[in-house]
Amino acid sequence: DGRTALHYAAALYGLRQDPTLYFLLMEKGARDNLLDSEGFTAQDVRNNPGLVDLDKARYANVYPVPRETEWEISFATKTADDFTREVIHGTLDMSSVPNIPEHLELIEKLTLLQSQVLGIWDAVAAEDDRSLKQLICEKHMGMVRDRDGRTPLHHAYIKKRKELISYLLFICPEAADVKDRIIDISSTVTTYTQITVLPYLSTSAKLLKIVVEWRSSRLLEWDTGEMRWMHIVSVY
Repeated sequence: DGRTALHYAAALYGLRQDPTLYFLLMEKGARDNLLDSEGFTAQDVRNNPGLVDLDKARYANVYPVPRETEWEISFATKTADDFTREVIHGTLDMSSVPNIPEHLELIEKLTLLQSQVLGIWDAVAAEDDRSLKQLICEKHMGMVRDRDGRTPLHHAYIKKRKELISYLLFICPEAADVKDRIIDISSTVTTYTQITVLPYLSTSAKLLKIVVEWRSSRLLEWDTGEMRWMHIVSVY
């Protein structure tokens, strides 16, 4: 920050009313008229010690790195697209991000994006298709994921919302290939010339069906060890 030791001694002088270190440095030749990167001299800091964040300075070189410093490193090494992707994928919670003045504009944009993402999940929970369509009007918003790694398309299939499925596939067909974190299935495993194929998973005594009515009765089946995948597109 362009500060000399005298700047910090001046802050201690102002806060604790202890001039010992300040005058010791002055006796050794320290100059009290040098400007830091914000344009303040040691004299300014002495009169207004709040100009220097002593806590931040104290822990700047201490391990582990303070949280705010970690975020500063993140913003210095990642792009805006990286952060956007993390918000979309549900791996970044903006409520934990401190206010860093030099990155405030990006932080505000990401916070707004996260509010839209949370709005999507509120609409999914309420089965409010109208609001959901308004919020998912761009391809990248169709890729938002919940804590289980599921997209709105996953939920639409689970709830058998045909109209919503068609809309989401139109807006963001890539969402069909996204696999969740629980049972590692995509909402639509694959697509064969306009025939959407859905997973039908059987493990042990439990049976999970994710089926939807479609204009086909095509059935594909194969075994993969303990897990059987039956791809079916008719209603059960």
